[in-house]
Amino acid sequence: MNGDLAVTVSDVGLWVKFAFLLPSKLVTSLAHRADGLAQFFEVNCATGDGWGGGVFSLLVWLIAWAFFAARRDRK
Repeated sequence: MNGDLAVTVSDVGLWVKFAFLLPSKLVTSLAHRADGLAQFFEVNCATGDGWGGGVFSLLVWLIAWAFFAARRDRK
Protein backbone atom coordinates (compact mmCIF):
# COMPACT_ATOMS: atom_id res chain seq x y z
CA MET A 1 0.00 0.00 0.00
CA ASN A 2 2.91 2.37 0.57
CA GLY A 3 4.20 1.90 -2.98
CA ASP A 4 7.37 -0.13 -2.33
CA LEU A 5 5.90 -3.26 -4.03
CA ALA A 6 6.47 -5.35 -0.90
CA VAL A 7 4.05 -6.33 1.86
CA THR A 8 5.61 -5.29 5.16
CA VAL A 9 4.49 -4.47 8.67
CA SER A 10 4.19 -0.79 7.75
CA ASP A 11 1.36 -1.73 5.38
CA VAL A 12 -0.83 -2.96 8.25
CA GLY A 13 -1.49 0.57 9.50
CA LEU A 14 -2.35 1.67 5.98
CA TRP A 15 -4.81 -1.22 5.66
CA VAL A 16 -6.52 -0.15 8.88
CA LYS A 17 -6.66 3.47 7.70
CA PHE A 18 -8.06 2.36 4.33
CA ALA A 19 -10.77 0.24 5.99
CA PHE A 20 -11.67 3.03 8.43
CA LEU A 21 -11.98 5.66 5.67
CA LEU A 22 -13.91 3.37 3.32
CA PRO A 23 -17.33 5.04 3.92
CA SER A 24 -16.02 8.52 3.12
CA LYS A 25 -14.15 7.24 0.06
CA LEU A 26 -17.34 5.55 -1.16
CA VAL A 27 -19.40 8.73 -0.81
CA THR A 28 -16.65 10.74 -2.52
CA SER A 29 -16.60 8.25 -5.40
CA LEU A 30 -20.39 8.37 -5.74
CA ALA A 31 -20.33 12.17 -5.73
CA HIS A 32 -17.88 12.16 -8.63
CA ARG A 33 -20.16 9.87 -10.64
CA ALA A 34 -23.13 12.23 -10.29
CA ASP A 35 -23.18 15.06 -12.82
CA GLY A 36 -22.08 18.30 -11.21
CA LEU A 37 -22.53 17.13 -7.60
CA ALA A 38 -18.82 16.93 -6.82
CA GLN A 39 -18.19 20.28 -8.48
CA PHE A 40 -21.02 21.96 -6.56
CA PHE A 41 -19.81 20.66 -3.18
CA GLU A 42 -16.15 21.18 -4.19
CA VAL A 43 -15.30 17.52 -3.61
CA ASN A 44 -11.97 16.24 -4.92
CA CYS A 45 -10.16 12.91 -4.63
CA ALA A 46 -8.51 13.87 -1.32
CA THR A 47 -11.75 14.95 0.38
CA GLY A 48 -12.27 11.59 2.09
CA ASP A 49 -8.78 11.58 3.65
CA GLY A 50 -9.06 14.67 5.86
CA TRP A 51 -10.70 15.39 9.20
CA GLY A 52 -14.14 15.60 7.64
CA GLY A 53 -13.76 12.22 6.02
CA GLY A 54 -12.54 10.75 9.31
CA VAL A 55 -15.46 12.17 11.29
CA PHE A 56 -17.95 11.05 8.63
CA SER A 57 -16.46 7.54 8.58
CA LEU A 58 -16.50 7.36 12.38
CA LEU A 59 -20.20 8.28 12.42
CA VAL A 60 -21.01 5.71 9.74
CA TRP A 61 -19.12 2.96 11.60
CA LEU A 62 -20.82 3.89 14.90
CA ILE A 63 -24.28 3.82 13.29
CA ALA A 64 -23.51 0.47 11.65
CA TRP A 65 -22.26 -0.94 14.97
CA ALA A 66 -25.38 0.30 16.80
CA PHE A 67 -27.64 -1.15 14.10
CA PHE A 68 -26.05 -4.60 14.24
CA ALA A 69 -25.88 -4.55 18.04
CA ALA A 70 -29.60 -3.75 18.23
CA ARG A 71 -30.43 -6.53 15.78
CA ARG A 72 -28.35 -9.00 17.77
CA ASP A 73 -30.16 -8.08 21.00
CA ARG A 74 -33.58 -8.74 19.44
CA LYS A 75 -32.83 -12.42 18.76
